[in-house]
Amino acid sequence: REEAYRGEPSQQSMHSAPQDPWFVPFASFKAHGAIPRRGHAEGYTHPLTGLGNENACRPKSSFDAAKTLFLFVSHKWITPSEAHPDDADASKFKLIVDAVEKLLQFKHMKANDWCVALWIDFSCVDQDDAELSGEVSSLHEVIAQCDVFLTPVHDPGHALWAYPVSSGWRDEYSEYRAVGFQEYWTRAWCVVEAMSAASMPVLNLQERLDALEEGAVRTGLMCGRRVHVVYGTKERVRGLQPWFFPPLRKERVAKYNPSKMLLTKETDRRTVDRIWWGVRKHHKEVKPGYTGDVDVYGEPEGKGKAVGENGDTYEGFWRDGKKQGRGTLVYASGDVYEGEWKGDKR
Repeated sequence: REEAYRGEPSQQSMHSAPQDPWFVPFASFKAHGAIPRRGHAEGYTHPLTGLGNENACRPKSSFDAAKTLFLFVSHKWITPSEAHPDDADASKFKLIVDAVEKLLQFKHMKANDWCVALWIDFSCVDQDDAELSGEVSSLHEVIAQCDVFLTPVHDPGHALWAYPVSSGWRDEYSEYRAVGFQEYWTRAWCVVEAMSAASMPVLNLQERLDALEEGAVRTGLMCGRRVHVVYGTKERVRGLQPWFFPPLRKERVAKYNPSKMLLTKETDRRTVDRIWWGVRKHHKEVKPGYTGDVDVYGEPEGKGKAVGENGDTYEGFWRDGKKQGRGTLVYASGDVYEGEWKGDKR
């Protein structure tokens, strides 16, 4: 259940400080039937949707933090030429709603009556502000106050590509071959947001850990990052759960440099560069390798900890260089398995 926010957002209040960013209650977002637009222009009607401004967002401080999962939506707009993130069929809106409802099927928070609040640019940044400079320049600070990072992927050609099946995911960012997702990684703002989600310190960390149940979301925050949830047309059509992808790692940071990537407004370049260099100092790289007991041949034997090239971390018992006995594997995505192992197998 969500408490009503009775404050009326004025034009001045729309430029909220990053200490108290504005979020849309998921129930309000869903009820709107389309991605609601935030703006202050009276009598505005969007040419694509025929809808006016719907200031559905409210300050973060108006939510009960112990009962609210704060989710940042990072996406590439479908129709930027129409100044709208979606299409006439509300394809992205449906993806976001479906993804959140699937997340709600699992108990991510300790409170029984928990809910979700969304930050999405079109709904939380004043679209009638010609500059947008104040709020856009502090996106990394907004992300620092979020628990989950969601990328909805509009993918009309989803039937033309397949998931890796032989050996599983090796590089989710290149192997999830939806055109929209690959284009996402060519956009400077998208990469800055993804890097911020992987690097920015979690604001009020202990408070968030106390409110969250054990699982991928909580584990991600404990490691100083947010899980990157990816949900596209392929998953929606097949009735699948969203993917939990690992955060950006060092080699990806070098590959996906937003200073060289596309911007709709080239005037944003200095802001992107400033955020990028500021966020990078928070990036904590996990070095792959093994530390612990070994046998006479130098192979893991006894108790030890291993960090894989993909960021997965196993801590527990070993025999003949393989996981054997009790151990815990924390996947880079945030998922956790704790239990018995035999010959590297669960």
